[in-house]
Amino acid sequence: ASLELGRPAEARELAARGRDVSVEQGVGFQAAWLAWAVATIDLITGYAEDAAGAFRELVATAARSGFGQVERLASLGMVECCALTGDAAGAHEWMARAESLPPAAPAFALHSTLASAWLAAVDGDTRAAIALVVAHGDELVERGELREAVVLLDEAVMFGDPPAAA
Repeated sequence: ASLELGRPAEARELAARGRDVSVEQGVGFQAAWLAWAVATIDLITGYAEDAAGAFRELVATAARSGFGQVERLASLGMVECCALTGDAAGAHEWMARAESLPPAAPAFALHSTLASAWLAAVDGDTRAAIALVVAHGDELVERGELREAVVLLDEAVMFGDPPAAA
């Protein structure tokens, strides 16, 4: 909620505090989800290198703990981190890892779309990146899932499709 209200620092602080408390209390699964939230906030606020370090650590922790969905989402986060830093080969490696894991719950489908779009973008095909996020975004609008649609359509704007903002 803090993130969506435009308070990313507060959102990150709350997620990090929750992660630390979960670790202290031995609630590994909750700690993993909150660690993913922290890394995701770092990524969307422009700290791709910080996010990459956190996602890498989370992939290893989630793999050891058997948290397949968290491992997949962290791997998808790494695709975007690599793409943002111009590492196409790394982005492809992380996508292959993500795709080898069990699919995430439908609520997290937008992360698969984002990773696929960033993979296309790092390969130089921003048209394909735009098409991916706009198609999924339009589908979400039709279902009334406006928050998720806005996330995807915002990416379309970043890939060079200003009309997607409307």
